[in-house]
Amino acid sequence: MKRFFGALRRAVSWHRRSLAVIAAVLATLVLASLIARPDPPSQWVLVTTAEVSAGAVVTDGDVSRVQMPEAAIPDQVVSEPEDAVGRMAIAALPRNAIITTASVFTPGDLKASPGKAIMPIHLQDAGLRGLLTVGSHVDLIGFSSSTGAAEVLASNVRIVAIPEAEASGTLDTGSDDGLLVVVEVPPDKASALTTASAASSLSVIIR
Repeated sequence: MKRFFGALRRAVSWHRRSLAVIAAVLATLVLASLIARPDPPSQWVLVTTAEVSAGAVVTDGDVSRVQMPEAAIPDQVVSEPEDAVGRMAIAALPRNAIITTASVFTPGDLKASPGKAIMPIHLQDAGLRGLLTVGSHVDLIGFSSSTGAAEVLASNVRIVAIPEAEASGTLDTGSDDGLLVVVEVPPDKASALTTASAASSLSVIIR
């Protein structure tokens, strides 16, 4: 009987050593596989470090460079701060947003749609800032120079930018009141809108 239990203990001990060797070999193979596996291709990108409102000028403190896997990076990505700092945000950018060339602009970057012209206008109510967003379509209402009555001077006008006058240094509102917006309009409406804007009589109907 003692010989039987002795043989059994030796068999169990042998199997334990064999399993330990197999486990060690497998662990080595897994570690070697992980070490040999190359990191996915990455690229430096520019992301926001804080929320940037639509029309705000991007500053050094608003952005940071980080590395991201190329598979997660959108087209037209911006990788250098100088390509974003000093430009305006076309739309609101949340914190940690990846900045692309479509996210920021300078007034010289704006291109009108075929048959349209881009112009800045001054709305009389600064409180509209919280209601208007880039891409909104509005009807512009002002006093007609021919009739002297308020009427729709341009309809279905697209807002292409809402600059912050105190920060932009490029587009001047001409007043401490009101709201400056950049819109896309038919060229034949530009003259009437310029007159109404100069008189601070423009308002909007939001579509």
